[in-house]
Amino acid sequence: KLKDIYFPYIQCDEVSNTGKTIMPIEFKVNGVDLAEIEGGEVAITNLHSCNGPEFVVQLHFHFKKDILAMNSPGLRACQEANARVKCVYFPIVEGKESIERVLDKLEAEGCGITENFETFSRVSIR
Repeated sequence: KLKDIYFPYIQCDEVSNTGKTIMPIEFKVNGVDLAEIEGGEVAITNLHSCNGPEFVVQLHFHFKKDILAMNSPGLRACQEANARVKCVYFPIVEGKESIERVLDKLEAEGCGITENFETFSRVSIR
């Protein structure tokens, strides 16, 4: 099941020579393209959200052949990359989220934190 995973619907006009807007990045989970889910990606992921254990999102990036050909004629090598993102749920404890407690402690120790609870990216991937 999906957890609080929010993703950008990345579009790009600069890569296309035809002037059409293309989507150079696909977001798939178990083969399902998240951008194609009816009802909107945020609504769907919220349906499956849960306060659960940490989990890892494995990402695989690759260029489509037509995009490579437009930018680098003659280039035949496949360009790929992999990444793992570890996601941790910080529960509410005694009326205050755990991440807020961590930020308060860092600030008290003089770490000069520029983020606050509202701006700190937590639980979800944005």
